[in-house]
Amino acid sequence: MKFYRRHKHEVHHEEGDDPLPVPPEKKMRYSRGDDILLARFFAMRPEGTSDKIFQLFARQVSDSLSAGNPA
Repeated sequence: MKFYRRHKHEVHHEEGDDPLPVPPEKKMRYSRGDDILLARFFAMRPEGTSDKIFQLFARQVSDSLSAGNPA
């Protein structure tokens, strides 16, 4: 429902309305290296809730970066 309230002007656009904004340029969120890091992490088969698993992953990545090891 929030989406509709925020974007109904786009769904029900009429000729007299202001022109729609240009969509933002898509940015690449993750690199191939990020995919490899995740794959290596999940190969260890971590256990727990998804929140706990990704917190552990983030901790490992941040520890690795702070130790000077590139990702």
